[in-house]
Amino acid sequence: MKNLTINNTVVSKLQTPLQTIQGCLMDVGAAMAHGRVQLDFIFSGFLRRTVGILAGASGTGKSFYALQLALGLICRQLNSLNISYREEVAVAYFSLEEPPEVVANRLFSCMHLCTQEVIDLVSKNLKIASLYGKNFDIVAYKDAIAAFLALPENKDIGLVIIDTFSRSHDKDENSTAEMATLLKTTFEEIAVGSNVAVLILHHLSKAGSQMGDKTQHAMRGSSTLNSNTRWKGNLTTMSESESECLCNPDIYNQAISATPGLYKQFVMMSEACSYSASPPPVWLRRGSDGVLSPIELSSKTNSAFTQNKQKPIKATFPEEKPPASNWQEPDECPF
Repeated sequence: MKNLTINNTVVSKLQTPLQTIQGCLMDVGAAMAHGRVQLDFIFSGFLRRTVGILAGASGTGKSFYALQLALGLICRQLNSLNISYREEVAVAYFSLEEPPEVVANRLFSCMHLCTQEVIDLVSKNLKIASLYGKNFDIVAYKDAIAAFLALPENKDIGLVIIDTFSRSHDKDENSTAEMATLLKTTFEEIAVGSNVAVLILHHLSKAGSQMGDKTQHAMRGSSTLNSNTRWKGNLTTMSESESECLCNPDIYNQAISATPGLYKQFVMMSEACSYSASPPPVWLRRGSDGVLSPIELSSKTNSAFTQNKQKPIKATFPEEKPPASNWQEPDECPF
């Protein structure tokens, strides 16, 4: 310890880490006296101040899903995906892969039936930064993003979406060390420092896409992307074998496979949550405009189908009565 007072340089190197450790010590007694803390979920399973990842092959609708998610979190009338959440939040969407006119068309597809009141609400609470062609790099922009989120007009932002991961950095996605460092020193710092959840959109591996792998392990790059993110979503197109077992929701008791190419309209959304039990997978149907809608698909062998024809679940639009909150406390953590 005497060396610390003699060599000022050594003191400066140790002082900050020591203060950090001391400042991060938890009060165990207070934690026990307080009891369970209510976790602050942005939506069911996705905790504030953490990083999540939504993976899918090209064409499965990742960007549409993320945009619809953002709209639903801002306004319950636009919650077409039936996402469960406690409170509305504002959303920042960093679009890196698509030209702004493409993003504008997707917004129109999702909102063309909205009232002016809803449009004004979304305009205020959805911040879309179109950075296509701007040579964006998350490491270089990290401080700028933090400063943007700290602006008074952005104080209600609870979710930051990065679309897509491969466009946000110049690292080797197959390098465990580089991916772990990128997540820890950039994405997690944004999440913790700005008190937001950060959702990264990512691609499935080529093998995972071809095999129709519906697990989160099929995403491209190092496995650390899966193991070091706290919420995982996976969008996969229906396989031809699945289409033989499931009924066409528009034609009574007929397999989806009976209509060539119809199976490509259906995608499965599956989740893996670190801080709650993972929900069962759900099927979504992609409309001609790209908008995704939850749908119940009956098995060809399910006799109940012969009595009740299933129809696609339509999005709830603003001219209808605003839906009540569908928030339910997530089940206990599976550990």
